[in-house]
Amino acid sequence: MRIPAKPWYRASKDAWYVEYNGRQVRLAKGRDNEKAAQQAFYRLMASGSGKLPEADTLRVATVCDLFLDYSEKHHVPDTFAWYKQYLQDFCDLYGTLLVQDLKPLHASRWRQGRERGLQTTPGRGRSLHSAPRGHGASRHRGL
Repeated sequence: MRIPAKPWYRASKDAWYVEYNGRQVRLAKGRDNEKAAQQAFYRLMASGSGKLPEADTLRVATVCDLFLDYSEKHHVPDTFAWYKQYLQDFCDLYGTLLVQDLKPLHASRWRQGRERGLQTTPGRGRSLHSAPRGHGASRHRGL
């Protein structure tokens, strides 16, 4: 699901609109009612139909996809492509994890694999080494 863009004014209808769930929704009548249109927009967003899944079912890949939807609309194509490649690599490894189960350890191991030039996807290429050991290392990495 794409994140809705901000409201816009349509002069031919003398009204404020937003595209929401594939359809145009009128928010307020009259050019001077931009503030009312913004308030209607916020109510529409809070209405629940665009809510995320419950926390106990939300996957890492879903959060990354939501961010990429936003990035595609709000960043230049090169920036979006960079984010997409970067997050795809992370999702190949941890995308099926529930967000609530994601720990700093996962990001650290993934980053270390990228720094070493290793393929981080299990079953392809070299595997990641264990996280560094030392005093407090496990506490700082979410173990």
